[in-house]
Amino acid sequence: MIACSEVGGEFAAFAPASGAYYTDDDGVTGGCKPARSPLPLLEIHGGNDASVHYGGGEGEGGVEPAISEWLGWWAERNKCTSSKVEDSFDGDVHHITWTCAGGAEGVLQHWKVDDMG
Repeated sequence: MIACSEVGGEFAAFAPASGAYYTDDDGVTGGCKPARSPLPLLEIHGGNDASVHYGGGEGEGGVEPAISEWLGWWAERNKCTSSKVEDSFDGDVHHITWTCAGGAEGVLQHWKVDDMG
């Protein structure tokens, strides 16, 4: 993932959609060294994704972390202190925002649509 490299510092933010995080699958310090912190990131994922499983496990390209675990690593990298969840569409859509280093709100965000593949 380019966000985990020095080159990542050249970008204002990252927004992976249904990302397969095979190369960022070993915890907070497991090979991912962002160029800066906090690094703005928006992650969007479907809860029923049959290729990149929301709960992690064996994917088409190897083992991938659970999305919630991966987001936790980014929360730690961005020095986030708290998060809030807003549900909509009868609880099918979930939006999580974290408050990170220096009180920056929304630097890390995640959208999950439960029934989206």
